[in-house]
Amino acid sequence: MSELALELAKKNVVQKESFMIVIGRMIREDTVESWISIVNCVRENSIPNLVYKRLYEVYLGSKTWKNKRQRVRERDNFQCQECDNPINQRLHTHHLTYERVFWERLEDLLTLCKDCHNNKHNV
Repeated sequence: MSELALELAKKNVVQKESFMIVIGRMIREDTVESWISIVNCVRENSIPNLVYKRLYEVYLGSKTWKNKRQRVRERDNFQCQECDNPINQRLHTHHLTYERVFWERLEDLLTLCKDCHNNKHNV
């Protein structure tokens, strides 16, 4: 590998490491604003879908998401909005749109039972 190629590779690694450090800090903040910043960073830096999917998984375990999910379930009376089943199955919170993932509005989300959620996603 040429010296120039080696230097560029090192610079790229440093940029990626710095990027991940910044993302890690924002995830620890766990605010709506920090999640919006994360998405903007990912979009601006052309981050691969695999990283985006991993961020989404982390987001689903975050305090920000859990609070939003709880408010949606309360609004929907802890009941599936498709089949009206009471709480006899695990409830899921379904995104009606993915346009605002990480900063969803409550009206972007719907409480569904596991079966109805799987049907929505053709699982």
